[in-house]
Amino acid sequence: MISYTVKHLCCVLFLFASVAQCQVKTKESFKKGPEKLLGNPCSGRETCSECITFDSDCGWCTKLNYTNDGKPRCDTLINLAQYCPDDYFHPKNTMTKIVDNELSNKGAREGEAIQIKPQEIRLRLKPKSPFPLHVEFKQAEDYPVDLYYLMDLSNSMKDDKEKLALLGDLLAEEMGKITTNFRLGFGSFVDKVVMPYVNTVPEKLQSPCDDCVAPYGFKNHMSLSTQTGLFKKEVNDAKVSGNLDAPEGGFDAIMQAVVCHKEIGWRDKARRLLLFSTDSGMASVTWRETSTPKACTRITRHSARSMPRSRSTR
Repeated sequence: MISYTVKHLCCVLFLFASVAQCQVKTKESFKKGPEKLLGNPCSGRETCSECITFDSDCGWCTKLNYTNDGKPRCDTLINLAQYCPDDYFHPKNTMTKIVDNELSNKGAREGEAIQIKPQEIRLRLKPKSPFPLHVEFKQAEDYPVDLYYLMDLSNSMKDDKEKLALLGDLLAEEMGKITTNFRLGFGSFVDKVVMPYVNTVPEKLQSPCDDCVAPYGFKNHMSLSTQTGLFKKEVNDAKVSGNLDAPEGGFDAIMQAVVCHKEIGWRDKARRLLLFSTDSGMASVTWRETSTPKACTRITRHSARSMPRSRSTR
């Protein structure tokens, strides 16, 4: 048997204790009688646990002092109903609702809106036996929203950065139509500060292009904040940089923006959105330490001097 606990769309699987009846094991050998047909999936299963987990149509005859007369203990439910009608074991799927509060709408306190029903259930399922699970979902009005804008600031994105700064106020205004509890943040990335991604000649490393800053992996310019007016200023103040190859280090930046929970300011009870903007593909190589706590402590100061040299994995 397998037991599942589902809470807020998160499923935790754990092994349930074996049922007592499943401890019986036949000592006698099965006779190859006419019942052992090729179309019978239950044939040849010698233990209760093997029997009931092999196929959803298999059951186990638990009758004591069983003399099979060519009939196996493990058989289809149709056959068991004929020669072992009162003593066969065939566990059924069951569901128990643990928490089943009603859906809530606008007016619930921050983070307490209920958008899915039931909230917690316990399932006891027979392996390989499907079970339909019905849930209700309703998007709560005015539910908190965290929006983090992650932008490629390589030199080719310079004109796009200027447009984003102009659209900052409009972005906040449109999000305000969805929720009054809105927070906005801004981060940027360029590429890994190692060859062949950037030019490592000292002069080019510090100034890869005109009016450019040194390349970096990821910078958190503005943590999530209700002061959306700061977004335009942070975007304007952010300088572009340069790299050599077309693919950018977007995967590393996405990973850090997601896992650096405290530094970015993600709320547990909010709809979290990450808006990613780039004009090219992303390199498939990522640093092993991208998602470590050390990476999160330096996300605002990644530069040519502070990046690790060559710790990439393919």
